[in-house]
Amino acid sequence: MPPIHARSRGFSLIEMVASLVIVSVIAGVLAPVLNSAADEIAAARDLRQASDDAMFAMASVTRILREASAGDGVNLGLSSADSTKVVFLDGRGVRLRGDILEMLTDAGAAPLARGVTHFEVIYVAADGMTPCPPQDAQRFHVTLTVRGLTLAGVVFARVNTGQVEGSAGGLP
Repeated sequence: MPPIHARSRGFSLIEMVASLVIVSVIAGVLAPVLNSAADEIAAARDLRQASDDAMFAMASVTRILREASAGDGVNLGLSSADSTKVVFLDGRGVRLRGDILEMLTDAGAAPLARGVTHFEVIYVAADGMTPCPPQDAQRFHVTLTVRGLTLAGVVFARVNTGQVEGSAGGLP
């Protein structure tokens, strides 16, 4: 029977060095792949957050503009309006301030989205194509870009502007 210490032989220095070389090569090949995967996951997370922010802001802007207040029965009740701001006579509205899109209420301003690089409102006449002064608008074309993601839409004000009471299509 051979001695016990002869059966329990350890690794030689050459075997250890060869193992380290193989593990190092595998790690060198996998490190860029894992780093790239981590970057892609972070980019997807950022895009998802930008998408959520942009959709929330666009839905809020749409709701605010859809609920436009009537002014004199013919025009919208606008206090002030330009391509980056719409404020109604009751104080409600939306505006771009720096890179923050804000919702305006009688209690003040609240942020809808941060990182806004573009916000534009185009005021359109009843024919749906002709740009017009804000007070004559029948609909709004809205474009919003949040962290590289652009959304666009058309909003129709719920008020029946430009129609006389009792006429066809007007309020009874």
